[in-house]
Amino acid sequence: STGGRTAESVHLALKHGGGTATVLYAPPGSAPDTWQEEFFSTLSACPRCNASFAELEPRSFSFNSAYGACPRCEGLGRLVQFDPELVFPDSERPVADGVATWKGAPAAVLRKQQAAVGEFLAAAKATRDTPLGKLTPPVRERLWSGDGAAFGGLAQCLEQELATTIKEKRLEQLERFRVEAPCPECGGARLRAEARACKFAGLAIHEITALSVLRARAFFQKATLADTERQVGERL
Repeated sequence: STGGRTAESVHLALKHGGGTATVLYAPPGSAPDTWQEEFFSTLSACPRCNASFAELEPRSFSFNSAYGACPRCEGLGRLVQFDPELVFPDSERPVADGVATWKGAPAAVLRKQQAAVGEFLAAAKATRDTPLGKLTPPVRERLWSGDGAAFGGLAQCLEQELATTIKEKRLEQLERFRVEAPCPECGGARLRAEARACKFAGLAIHEITALSVLRARAFFQKATLADTERQVGERL
């Protein structure tokens, strides 16, 4: 049959295309010799940028599973981390003496952190005598979170100190500058990026489960799916 021959051709194309195939067809009602090209893939990967992800399954959408949990917070949704407002309590003071965690720091650690911050500020056309409030917002953000290159950020410096110090008094000092906050990776959703990227009728699973019962009921009553989406979404 025509359907059988078509299916055989598709399977053969996918075999030779390594799981991908291009279909060339003439749209109904189009002018002669008018062709349209469409690309298809059976792989969980983008054929253009090579980005890939593991096969999705139910456990991919559970933060209680290693397959679905955010790797940063391990599915907790929150992290205890250094608070920049506690570390920089006064934006009018120069960076040199405005970093509250530097008080009581061991000499070697202090020199290392100050040197790293000094090099970063010099590259940003500033100095340690510059008040924090005078730095531009992007420079303040990079001072705290890092520049993505040589400087990892003051937050990373403090995390490294916390992980390596063995003095109980210093540990107690550093803990005073830490607070519990939503995970910066998942924003509190508790799920890894692949799970958060999957949408059902426009919402991801963590967005749906955050709805109240009444709003969730209204959402599912109004949810409409296109033919292709229905093949995937009807069972859900």
